Amino acid sequence: MSASLDTASPGTVPATDARAGLVLAALAAASAKLPVAWPIADLIAVNPLAGLQERGFEGAVAWGRELLGLRGHMTLGQFRESYDAGRVTRADLLAALRRRHPALCAAGQAEAELLAELLEDLDEEAPADPVLGVAARLDQALGTSVAAAVDQEVLKWCAAFCGAAQAAWPMPGRERGLFHAWRAMAARDPGLRRLATSGAVRLMPAQPLATIEWALDLLAVPDTRVERELTEQLCRTPGFAAHFRWREEHPELCDAPGGIAELVALRLSYEALAVARLARERGIALEELNAGREQDPGDRVGHSRGGAGRALLDGTERAFIWLDAYEWHYRDRLLAKLARGGRPAGAGRPPQTDRTPAAQAIFCIDTRSEGLRRALESLSPGRWQTFGMAGFFGLPVVLEHLHSGQTTRLLPGPLEPTAVVAERDSGAGAGVLARRNHAQALATAHRAAKASALAPYSMAEATGWLTGAAAALRTLFPGARGGQPAARPPLELQAGLGLEEQIAWARFTLRTIGLTDHFAPVILIAGHTSLVTNNAYQAALECGACGGHAGGENARLAAAILNDPRVRAGLREQGLEVPAATRFIAAEHDTATDTVSLLDVGDEDELAAVRADLEEAGAALAKERARLLPDSSPPRRRARDWAQVRPEWGLARNAAFIVAPSAVRSGLDLGARTFLHSYEWSNDPDGTALETILTAPGLVVQWISAQYYFSSVDPEVLGAGDKTLHNVLGDVGVLQGAGGDLRLGLPWQSVGHGEVLFHEPMRPLFVLQAPLARIDRLIAASVLLGDYVGGRWIALVAREQPDQPWQLRLPSGGWQPWRPAEPEAPDATP
Repeated sequence: MSASLDTASPGTVPATDARAGLVLAALAAASAKLPVAWPIADLIAVNPLAGLQERGFEGAVAWGRELLGLRGHMTLGQFRESYDAGRVTRADLLAALRRRHPALCAAGQAEAELLAELLEDLDEEAPADPVLGVAARLDQALGTSVAAAVDQEVLKWCAAFCGAAQAAWPMPGRERGLFHAWRAMAARDPGLRRLATSGAVRLMPAQPLATIEWALDLLAVPDTRVERELTEQLCRTPGFAAHFRWREEHPELCDAPGGIAELVALRLSYEALAVARLARERGIALEELNAGREQDPGDRVGHSRGGAGRALLDGTERAFIWLDAYEWHYRDRLLAKLARGGRPAGAGRPPQTDRTPAAQAIFCIDTRSEGLRRALESLSPGRWQTFGMAGFFGLPVVLEHLHSGQTTRLLPGPLEPTAVVAERDSGAGAGVLARRNHAQALATAHRAAKASALAPYSMAEATGWLTGAAAALRTLFPGARGGQPAARPPLELQAGLGLEEQIAWARFTLRTIGLTDHFAPVILIAGHTSLVTNNAYQAALECGACGGHAGGENARLAAAILNDPRVRAGLREQGLEVPAATRFIAAEHDTATDTVSLLDVGDEDELAAVRADLEEAGAALAKERARLLPDSSPPRRRARDWAQVRPEWGLARNAAFIVAPSAVRSGLDLGARTFLHSYEWSNDPDGTALETILTAPGLVVQWISAQYYFSSVDPEVLGAGDKTLHNVLGDVGVLQGAGGDLRLGLPWQSVGHGEVLFHEPMRPLFVLQAPLARIDRLIAASVLLGDYVGGRWIALVAREQPDQPWQLRLPSGGWQPWRPAEPEAPDATP
């Protein structure tokens, strides 16, 4: 029975404690289905359907189709174009059919019929616009537009709240949270008066959860439908819902309280009042409107079907067969390359162990680092040896900036920091710090003047001639700016990582990647950054393992620990001898220009050869990348161009994660498409290192892959759309045009050019060199890995020794030998 709008008492909760508990649990379950959207300044890749991972990839896509209107794959037309271009072959399609429908394919005639059906030019049904919430169902029945009006009001207030942190005139009462700030002003809101009766706000309870219960009762939502209703309400504005979920999970990083409950309470306040008014005027029984099937979306996943006169495959199943063929076309060629390139040197041995290289480098696993590693190793065989690990280098730290007191999280989003590192003042760096602080003060004053009500007029009179000329120079001559990054103040480990922990970290790191002997005199630890101009999505180009920030500070800390004589002595006591002559040097790879800066060093003569090699390799990689960019502007110029919408391709075309000794990929051109993590399983007897790799860096890889995938296949639903139409909302995110919902995912310019996709949307292939029984144990012990493999979020192949064939892990368990769909051409390039 719904409460009457006229008789409900102000501030009361017309529900029992049991109802309150049900609502609280339903709210938690509904919000858990949505992604967590980090602020754009700290943007990290997330799988937008991560909350549905236990449903499997296809079940999660079905949920997204029903509740978000998501297209979870390329169109059948795009797949057919890939077939016409040779990107998918007949053999690929047959192999995909046999993997998904072995029983149907057992009869040759059925197999031929299925293949013919796949190749037909059939119309594809686009996802329908979802009908979400009581107001939308009422609109559908009456032909009204209440739900859209509610959306408009909710988005207006969310934007005011989220953008107020950087606004000159912040939202009044914002420090109390979204709901309380809105409620204090709601009575004077003309938008509310248009939707509800005068003074209706006085009928609402004063607390968010109580308001949700009150609104659900007013809307006559039965207990059996509460979770579904709350899910639908959140899915009407998934962008802001994702941001408020982040606020709820990270209150220590927020300047004002506010979580999912406040957003839902705000939304349901408008909806309940507007719907109750309209239902009363039109004589609609809301109980009947809410009656019907309660099945959770995503449980109805399409499968093959038979029957006379009917297609064997529905549109969804056809698309997933095409996706399978599309993915394995690439995977087959990659595995064939790795099989040819692997050297049977025995497990646990790095390449070139017969002599000590002149230099070594530990890079981030980032796909862009694969190109630089390849370029370095190709300069002179045996001169360089490279390794890979996640770019925070296993050091989950927070950096405290000098003077400002601000902090930066330099670790993967899902992890919590365990150590604090602070910038330290020193006489040598005083000039650098003074210039940096002066520049920051000028920038702050400039932003404050622009945001002020009157200052922009006087500022234009006083400085317009200067800023106008500077803007013209930056536009006409973008390459004139730039150069090496400024020197950085020294770092000091403040807390959280004692000497014994540093020794344990150093031993674990070196043994995991296989760097236990033949230490070169110079070993680089190279983080990465992307020094671009005027790019709201810069964090998406930075190191994801460092929380969307540059990786140089983690590299500096790692080098300092490994150079510490006390740590060296501790390693020696544990049987790991690092020569006294070996020097670890921090470096930072700028992926926008492919220049590498050496940090905390001067112009020593002994580093001249290292610098020359880095410059030569970087120039070669920049030339290689330039061929893939859509115009002729050189990478080192376009990174400084403040009008450039695509300074680099970032992680577009990422496709695989290789966890194996460096010998597996030595000498191979993998096209900067693979994440490369060095791993020597013989140095990891209990499998701890492999578990860490698969559940930490591996999680980041899957998230990156999913973000690029969904931003490509449906840029309007789970992508950020066209970057040229963006307006940045504070430090929170972007809006398309003047308003609307926060955009999730990546802009189109990160995945495509014009109407053409550059990224190839595929689920990632994990390639491991480790004992199969060890991998089985890890999958059985980890819910995350079990969901990823069993739910087909990833494909996984492995082998124990480099001279053994690859084995494919089946989603249902067990292994089978990998067999390519067709013989590989000798020059096949993934």
